[in-house]
Amino acid sequence: MLAQAGGKVIATITVEDSPLWATYNPGNGLIYVPNDGSDSVTVIDQDNEVIDTVEAGDRPRDITHNPENGYVYVVNGGSGTLSVLNQDNEVIDTVNVGDFPCAAVYNPGNGLLYATRGGFTGKLENISVLNQDNEVIDTVNVGDFPFSITYNGGNKYLYVVNSWEPGAGTVSVIGTLIPPFSGILGSGNNINIQSQENSGDIVGGQPGFGGTYSDSPILQGQTTEQDSQLVS
Repeated sequence: MLAQAGGKVIATITVEDSPLWATYNPGNGLIYVPNDGSDSVTVIDQDNEVIDTVEAGDRPRDITHNPENGYVYVVNGGSGTLSVLNQDNEVIDTVNVGDFPCAAVYNPGNGLLYATRGGFTGKLENISVLNQDNEVIDTVNVGDFPFSITYNGGNKYLYVVNSWEPGAGTVSVIGTLIPPFSGILGSGNNINIQSQENSGDIVGGQPGFGGTYSDSPILQGQTTEQDSQLVS
């Protein structure tokens, strides 16, 4: 029988000023902790030792990992940017996402990263959407002061916590569908497919379906862009 089913504290690690969140990078086995008060990220190894301190932007408030490209994204609330760290803990890119970002999450369903905006004023009500090349490709309108965000792998939806809605807080549910197919492989017969796109609107109905679609046959090797029947 386990003496302590809940575990116990085995180490206390000193980082820098005002740490807020943490994330694990399975690619290099390291833990990353953004320090809001010192504009830095503390890197911790498997032995619970601080092995690096990385300079970030102004007031790093949140952090997330993208398993597709192996990068860690630091949300800098004061500078309106995301610092992108590679596996060697080097800042390889700084992405402007707009004023007061608060949190970020990676969506494995469509390969995009979502950063909430509205952190210090509560006046902004949207989310910046980044692709794998760290480019902002879309903005999604949500509620007042979108603070945190999470991904539900069961229904493929994103849940955004809007902290300052009048009277009561709200949660915006964002339908995030699979990107359109880039081509079709098959036996040579005509194939009927449904092509889906990312949507900034709340999507109801059956999870995983919606967006644009084609009900016409697409030949082997033909892309959805070649289908003149593709509608929105």
